[in-house]
Amino acid sequence: MRYPVRIEAACRWGYEVRESQPLNMQTIKYWEIIAGNLNDAGYSWGYCHAVTRKGWRFIVDAYCGDGRGFIVESDELLTAFLELEATVL
Repeated sequence: MRYPVRIEAACRWGYEVRESQPLNMQTIKYWEIIAGNLNDAGYSWGYCHAVTRKGWRFIVDAYCGDGRGFIVESDELLTAFLELEATVL
C-alpha cells in the first residue's frame, strides 16, 4: 500500500506532486525531469552512488554524440542533477 506524501516533504526529497493523477501515480522525481531534458537535448546520461567515510556520494555524467562530456559529483542525487543541468543546458 502506498501512503500519501505531504507536499512539503515531497518537495524536500525532490518530488513534484501531480494532483491530476491517482494517488499511486502522483509523484515524479525532479531528477527524472532533468534527465528527460538531457535526453531531449541529445545527451546520454547515467549516475551511480557510493558510500565513503563522509557518507553517500552521487556521480552523474552526461555525454553528447560530438564528444562533449560532463561529470558532476555531489552529496545528493538531486543536487548533482541540478549542477549538471546548469552546466549542460
